[in-house]
Amino acid sequence: MNKKKAIVIIFVLVLILIISVVAFIFKKPSETINTESGDSMTLDVRILNRNVVYQNAERDVNVTIPEFQNLEDAFERYINQRISEDLSEENVYEEATEGYTEDEIGFFTYEVEYERYDCGDYISIVASQYIHLGDGRPQLRKRCYVINGRENASVSLMDLFADKINYKSRILEEINKQAGEQNIELVGGNGLNEILDTQAFYIKDNQLVIYFESSEIAATAVGELEFVMPFEMTDGMFTL
Repeated sequence: MNKKKAIVIIFVLVLILIISVVAFIFKKPSETINTESGDSMTLDVRILNRNVVYQNAERDVNVTIPEFQNLEDAFERYINQRISEDLSEENVYEEATEGYTEDEIGFFTYEVEYERYDCGDYISIVASQYIHLGDGRPQLRKRCYVINGRENASVSLMDLFADKINYKSRILEEINKQAGEQNIELVGGNGLNEILDTQAFYIKDNQLVIYFESSEIAATAVGELEFVMPFEMTDGMFTL
């Protein structure tokens, strides 16, 4: 082999190596199946991770959006569309910048990661969002989604209780009690007196967790609040 051919071969090998490295660095976000089944061994409801990762002069986005698999088709489309819209970087950016002029909008950083919790037929997805516009304190919040994987339905607080009348008063009682024990002053100074049907919650380790965003029921400095209810679950329902 002469010297010229050797140089050509080395050049080609170096070029292939460079192309491989560049392809690895700039490869498109991958979609992978999360095969973790949690605590439930009777359901085969899986999660597909849709990753949205990019950075430019205005935004740094690193988002993992969970997509349910193996549910009934119509419900699967509904719940996945709902989650996708809630966590979409475009929708979150539009919401975060509402009321700002173009000159007031800083560098947008947006990150999402989630946890899955299984409890019998219930599957909870808790997506944690980090939102920052460059100035001031970043916004931290959670989006909670609870479904019944066997019945292919979203789950509300009321669905979790056999006692459809007293569950709200017991939840409020427990929230006010725990806030007092932690020296947290709730809105109005007289404790929480209302809980909405749309209240965020999830189920973890067979326990009901009630979630509030920062400044929702207490001073902003307190941050996010979670209250674990002491109710016991029997046959898929919480007893007061």
